[in-house]
Amino acid sequence: MPESGPRVAGFRLAVREAPLRTPYVLSFVTLAVFRARLVEVQLDDGRRGLGEVVALPGYGSETDAAVAEAHRSLAARLPGLEAEEARAAAVAAAEAAPFAASAVLAALDVATGRLELPPQIRQPLVGGIETADPAVMLEAMERHRAAGVRTIKVKFGRDPEADRRVVAPLLDAVPGDTLLRFDANQAYDEPAAMRVLAAFDHPRRDRVELFEQPMGVDEAAWEAMPRLAAASPVPLMLDEAILADTDIDRAAAVGAAWVKLKACKGAGVDELLARAARAKAAGLRVVLGNGVATDIANLFEAAVRASAPDLFDGAGEHNGFTRIATPLLRHPPRGGAGHLQWQRPEAGEAFTVAVAEPLSAG
Repeated sequence: MPESGPRVAGFRLAVREAPLRTPYVLSFVTLAVFRARLVEVQLDDGRRGLGEVVALPGYGSETDAAVAEAHRSLAARLPGLEAEEARAAAVAAAEAAPFAASAVLAALDVATGRLELPPQIRQPLVGGIETADPAVMLEAMERHRAAGVRTIKVKFGRDPEADRRVVAPLLDAVPGDTLLRFDANQAYDEPAAMRVLAAFDHPRRDRVELFEQPMGVDEAAWEAMPRLAAASPVPLMLDEAILADTDIDRAAAVGAAWVKLKACKGAGVDELLARAARAKAAGLRVVLGNGVATDIANLFEAAVRASAPDLFDGAGEHNGFTRIATPLLRHPPRGGAGHLQWQRPEAGEAFTVAVAEPLSAG
């Protein structure tokens, strides 16, 4: 008989409230705190792994309560299983509960060594502008550039006409060594999206790397995408619309130039890399990262990118850790000079990804 693999000996759950330095303003919600659901897996050979997810209704369908319930269900089923059996169960759970399953998959992938944390990581990150005030936008852009950021993401979606009016001032001011991304977070209908995108017919539109998710995720939005892509002076990216492998194929077919992947979409390392490879094969460029996450999930995403850098493009968006006031990890990634930076701790640590405060059993 083949030798059995390591088994899940411990499965602990916790919740951490991570207050933000400043409110994070999206088109559909303003966040003052990230409520992170943590999962720690311990194998019977002593190895451990940690995963985390922040529920965000409006992006996905799962509430914080739904994530907690799915975690309790998995906690009742996974202990005693071989790690690979536990992983298969988490992948199956991702069909109905992708956010919840993503934290379990991350913990298992770290514990089993499926995802190895390299000695050090240094990756470019976007800087964010979330204000609606044009003057403050310009000040924020200069602040980011002074800090070494060379890709800046502007949150749109509050008011299409106000969004239109700030495009030209931003493009007039952006230096030649800096790229801008714009994100509407599903806010527009088709006529509004067309009006806003028309404003990017500007002599300096080459400074716009992409415009993200102008419309929602329903069938009408998918049907509008070929028309938007044909009319848009700048490349379009889909994020919230990308939930399954078939969505990647569809994004390429409707004229998107980019897709965004995130660990919270029910993906462990294998799934993230397979989806990125699928997107690249379809001719798409791939952004990785979740801005609504703490240092735990962001470090996981950074390690995934480090394992296959050729699959991902541009600055990463795994920058939620820069928004929280206090890291959750004992050895968190740091932001600086426009990059995520992380150094693996010296040998002798209990394990390389450890929370600063122990998780309560549950």
